[in-house]
Order: sequence, then structure tokens, then C-alpha cells
Amino acid sequence: MKKILILPLLISICFCLIGEPSRYGKTYDQSQLKYYYWDRSYTSYYFYAEYRADSLYKAGFPENAFYYYRSLAYFYPLSYKGWWGIIRCFSGDFENLDFQDSEILIEKLRNSNYKEVGLNEGINVLELWEKQLPSITKAREERAAAEKRKRSDNLYNMKFVRHDGILEQYNGSDSEVIIPLDVTVIGPAAFRNTSVSRIVFHENVMEIGKDAFANCGSLKSIVIPDTVKIIGEGAFRQCMNLESAVIPGSIEILPNNLFQGCSRLSSVGTTGFWWDEAHTRHKTVQSRRRAAGTILELRITTPPDFNVSKKVSP
Repeated sequence: MKKILILPLLISICFCLIGEPSRYGKTYDQSQLKYYYWDRSYTSYYFYAEYRADSLYKAGFPENAFYYYRSLAYFYPLSYKGWWGIIRCFSGDFENLDFQDSEILIEKLRNSNYKEVGLNEGINVLELWEKQLPSITKAREERAAAEKRKRSDNLYNMKFVRHDGILEQYNGSDSEVIIPLDVTVIGPAAFRNTSVSRIVFHENVMEIGKDAFANCGSLKSIVIPDTVKIIGEGAFRQCMNLESAVIPGSIEILPNNLFQGCSRLSSVGTTGFWWDEAHTRHKTVQSRRRAAGTILELRITTPPDFNVSKKVSP
């Protein structure tokens, strides 16, 4: 099986979700573990997920490992392992701690049981954070200043046709587009056939309309923020160079043909769990298959019993 690393995609979350509220405040009651698959030869879900996460990361599948680290953080928030693992995935095995919500994850780790278990893993990460913090702070201030200047640029803002919070059309030719703060809905076909290669969202965006980014031939990756609740049919269809995408767990049902014709798309990750008590598993799986469109090589990061394609890692 070919290993498709999603590490750059994970790190890019830092730069694509500006101002997004932290998604790490949520926790789940362990009674809900009955809805999750895990090998009962392990004495608990914790040990199963810990083994799966570590082994998948070492095997070169950080995107799959992230799912298990994330589940550990959700169900065992006082344990260091989940927070440590999420930081590991986003930082490239702790190479660069400048990513979205890194300071929140560090604080979660600091308040965990890493001291009680007597391991140096947590201590080492916290020491590394203190060492990198000055350069991280400087880099973030520079990025924030640059994006503030761009958002306040009247000529730049004139490229967006919008009304009552709906972005109806983008008339620019920029490769990087920062969505204006007053936009809550990206309307149907708003960016269709444009040369955009990178989109910077914000916490006010709640909906992406039908064909919103269809035929954007330069778009290579997309990270949709957790604030988005609805995605329209074919929102990214025929994006021929799209290679990776992250879709939030807030999207309960995926639309038809979401990535139809995206021939280079090799990895679709999720920032949360797809499972929702309000929907049956059959409906959830079917919605994912429709989203895949005609792509046979689509790879989804999901729990084992929600597999959509044959390319999912074991």
C-alpha cells in the first residue's frame, strides 16, 4: 500500500483557519464508546487506541494516527497521550510547534497526568514549547499584521461582490484569497473557474454553496473550518489539481459529488468524528460514497467500520 503523508496538510491548518475558535473544548462520555469499534482483546478502548495511534504514526500514516490520538483526547481528557499525540501529528514529530491552537494543546498537555505516569514525553514537549515560543510569537504577529492590512485594503475588498453576508461572486485574480470578515455564506459558484490556489477562512463562515469552488484548477488543498455546517452539492467538483482536503465533523451529511472529477485527490481527512447519533450508519456511509463521485482512489480517514474505499489504511 502506498503511504500518503498528510503532514503538510495538518500543519497548513495553522494558516488556513484564521481566528477559528478552538475545537478542543469538547469531550465525550466514555459510555458512548459502545458505538465505536475496537478490538476487545485489549482491556480497554484506551489501550487499543494508544496502540493504533502509535503504530500508525510510526508506519507513516499520521492522518490515521491523528484520528486515534483525537479520540483519546475526547474520551480521556485528563490523560496526556491524546494531547501529546495531536501535537505530534501537527508539528511533524515535534519539529515545529507553530500551528493552529498549539498554545491550547500545550495547556491541555500541561494539565494532564504526564507527571503522574512518570514519563519524559510530556516534559520534553513542554520544554521545546518554551524554547520555540519567542519565534512562534513573532511569526504569528507578522502574519496577523499582513492579513489585517490585506483585509483593510479597499481595492482588495472591491473584488468581492457580497450582500447581507453572502459572498455572491469573486472578481479577483489573486492566488491567495482571504475571505472578508462580514461573509457568513459563500454563495453558489462564487469562486467557480477562478485561479485561486489557497483560501483563508474565518470563524464567521457557516455555509459553502453549490459549486462554490468548482473548476478551480489551481486549488491544491482545502481546509474547511469547524464553523461550517452546510456544504452544497459539487462544491469542489472538477478541481483537477486538488490533492487533499479536511472536512469538519460539523458536516453531518456530505453532499452529492462533492469532489467529482478531482482526479488527483488522494486524501480526505476530518477534524472531528463523522458519527452522529441522529443518523444511522447506513446513511452516513452512503453520503460519503456519493461525495466521492466517480473517484475510485479516494482515501478517507475514518473509523474502521466506516471505510469508504479500498485505500483506507488498516
